[in-house]
Amino acid sequence: MFTDIQLLKDTADWSLFEMDSMGANNLPIGVQLPYNKNHLTFKFVGVSNYYPLKIRYQYYLKGYEKTWREATTKNEETYPELPPGDYEFIVKSCNADGVWNLEPITFKFTIEPPFYRTWWFYGCIALIIAFGIFSYIQINLANRKITSQNEQISRQKELIEKKNNEVLDSINYAKTIQEAILPPDRSFMESFAGAFVLYQPKDIVSGDFYWIEKIDNKVVFAVVDCTGHGYRVHL
Repeated sequence: MFTDIQLLKDTADWSLFEMDSMGANNLPIGVQLPYNKNHLTFKFVGVSNYYPLKIRYQYYLKGYEKTWREATTKNEETYPELPPGDYEFIVKSCNADGVWNLEPITFKFTIEPPFYRTWWFYGCIALIIAFGIFSYIQINLANRKITSQNEQISRQKELIEKKNNEVLDSINYAKTIQEAILPPDRSFMESFAGAFVLYQPKDIVSGDFYWIEKIDNKVVFAVVDCTGHGYRVHL
């Protein structure tokens, strides 16, 4: 029988852990231990009325060892730093005549993995990675769309600027033509004493203009107002 099972070299308070039930000698059945309670010491004893000092034991930890240990008189064994998993410690004894007991005693227990080695944690990590990849793809697609829109806007802006420059060039050319056909200021000075010209187009080129011409002994002077429907001439 087991005389004691220690955790971290000390007597364990099994009521602190999850288990299926409590068995003989106040030892739990199917106990579940946290990953940091993975240092176990098993103490056991066999009874012989004739030669108790010649009792030998064989044992192994199923889930950690594959075969039985060599027969020994040692009646305790320690397993430090066991990894997470399901285990069953099995031990049997024999008397001085070499007769082994038919049914070994066992102790089943589970060492739970830390949270970062559980399936739900892996699942959360997988979901986070999947969400990250999905977000990266969506952001990349959005950036591409924005880049495409910006390029389209840039092309339209360049086209508008080109058209605007063409129109501006035409207006400037029209201004040159208009300035070429307008009579010089001295024509007014020569015909009218103290005359001056105040000509201020709203934009680059004006739709209104003036004209003066000396015919024989008469001076013909006109101010032409462009109304959008034609010309109104003031003589």
